[in-house]
Amino acid sequence: MPREGVINSYIIEDDQSITDFFSFYTLPSSILKHDTEKILKVAYSYYNVSTTNRLKEGIEDMLILARDLKYDVFNCLDLMENEKILEQLKFG
Repeated sequence: MPREGVINSYIIEDDQSITDFFSFYTLPSSILKHDTEKILKVAYSYYNVSTTNRLKEGIEDMLILARDLKYDVFNCLDLMENEKILEQLKFG
């Protein structure tokens, strides 16, 4: 379940069941010696499951959600053979 400032998640469902689940958690970092900015709001991709082969679209949706929630950075590890998808989305 989503929990503000801790974890964000969303699901995709068809008429009968949940087909996809995507989530990311928050780990803010302090910014030292800066006059106006004090916190860097960082999102980390967490659990992502797609039974409909829409992992790329789901990660794109998470990026949009993170942007709309004013995150500064979105991190994602290349686990479980998702390296090609992350390359397409310009992760470095």
